[in-house]
Amino acid sequence: MLADLDGRIDIVIDGGPTDVGLESTVIDLSVTPPTVLRRGAIDIEALREVTPEVTSRHTDSSDTIAMRSPGLLKKHYSPRTPVLLYEDDRETALRLMKQRSQQGVDRGESVGVLVFSNDVIELRSLPVRFVDLGNENDPAAVAGRLYAALRECDDLGASIILVRNITTTHPLTGAIQDRLRRAAS
Repeated sequence: MLADLDGRIDIVIDGGPTDVGLESTVIDLSVTPPTVLRRGAIDIEALREVTPEVTSRHTDSSDTIAMRSPGLLKKHYSPRTPVLLYEDDRETALRLMKQRSQQGVDRGESVGVLVFSNDVIELRSLPVRFVDLGNENDPAAVAGRLYAALRECDDLGASIILVRNITTTHPLTGAIQDRLRRAAS
């Protein structure tokens, strides 16, 4: 995004929104077995149809692994505002987000919540500012909106951003979870 590059490059050619919104899947073919370095729109099951022996590395990267591909550092595309990610089941995550929101408001914090549209009803009574990430049951839309939504949260001027992890089963779920973890690092 331009915000990441502003002042660092002379020109940007805007080709419009991408179909997926997340970076591509990156596979290291220089090792045996081939290894997915970065999750993207093509999940490991689809890759195994072409390369049955492909494996997936652990999401935590060491400095040497991080240099094999962009986007592998522990903290990547993070907003300026601290992000608190809840990785529990949906009900537990929402309960904890409500508690943390109220604690923050009681302390005078401005709280931003990156929210799935299907969670708005349960969270609407909170005195916080929401940025809609899209419907959790449409991971393609969530992936396409993720980075813009994180930027919108930054623009809120909040003290903290709360978000729960996506829990659906979809080829993009792992990639979205990975990007949210990196944003919260």
